[in-house]
Amino acid sequence: IYPAHVVLQFNVTNTLNDQLLENVSIELELTEGWELLAEVSCPRLEYNVGGTIYAVLACPEELSDCVTSLPATLKFLVKDCDPVTGEPDSDEGYDDDYQLEDIDVSVSDYVQRSMKGNFGAAWEEVGEGNELSDTFSLPMKTLDEAVKNIVLFLGLQPCERTDKVPEGKSSHTLLLSGVFRGGVEILVKAKLALSDGIAMQLMVRSEDPGVAELMTTAIA
Repeated sequence: IYPAHVVLQFNVTNTLNDQLLENVSIELELTEGWELLAEVSCPRLEYNVGGTIYAVLACPEELSDCVTSLPATLKFLVKDCDPVTGEPDSDEGYDDDYQLEDIDVSVSDYVQRSMKGNFGAAWEEVGEGNELSDTFSLPMKTLDEAVKNIVLFLGLQPCERTDKVPEGKSSHTLLLSGVFRGGVEILVKAKLALSDGIAMQLMVRSEDPGVAELMTTAIA
């Protein structure tokens, strides 16, 4: 992940011993705002030998479009070959493709963890004027499960050991910090309470209001 670009790396392996694959590439169905700038295909893929394909994408200007799911298809030229020697039967081949799982680009992909020794001081320094807040109902059954899922989903660093929920508690506050692509600082307070599931008040502070909005709406 770069400030304005995403580089995708695809590691591919030919699992068919009677086929030689050539000109192996990835076709992406790009969503709003995304642009394919360059691609490096794999020229030849023999049986049980790995290869690599790269795609360089320009990120959307709208931050809300940066979180997406991209359908992907593997495209290649097939040449039937001798399964023992790997030599193709002829120079002739035929085009084929293989549908891959969608590529999910999530909020956590843009975030780097960053520890804050004094979270409270950092929180006050960013200021209430740069805060967005929302409430959510989470389907988890325990506070511990909710904390683990929030940390994983947002990709931020737990501060002051708040990723550990004390036993017997019916409420908990999770403190998180990190840096969004381009060096934008993010601070998060997640106030959790046992209810029918987990009730959460999520507060996000960042000097970039667009980043704060993206992190706040990511949970939804």
